[in-house]
Amino acid sequence: MRRPGCVIPALDQFIVRHPEYFFSPRPNMRTSSRTTLRSLVNHLKCAAFELPLEEGECFGAMDLSMIRERLAEAGYLHRSGRYWHWTQETYPADAISLRSISSDNFINRR
Repeated sequence: MRRPGCVIPALDQFIVRHPEYFFSPRPNMRTSSRTTLRSLVNHLKCAAFELPLEEGECFGAMDLSMIRERLAEAGYLHRSGRYWHWTQETYPADAISLRSISSDNFINRR
């Protein structure tokens, strides 16, 4: 029963009527994957910038050797003995968005 003069905000009303919205994972958590190739390549670039990558390193169960080879062919990494070093002058995290897979900007026109 509502008391006179008591106002319940619309968002509170919605959450009380739909508790699954509050307790379920966020929508963007359902669609993101840490193991997508583009995401993995970007993470590997940032890691190589911080420290050389060592031969045989894995990401979970994923073998990174093919990705390291492709990054070397593209001029991002250089192999020296057991280590792969970052060769670019740029900071890779500047070109990587934490919120999306692409650093491109989009305009929504209706």
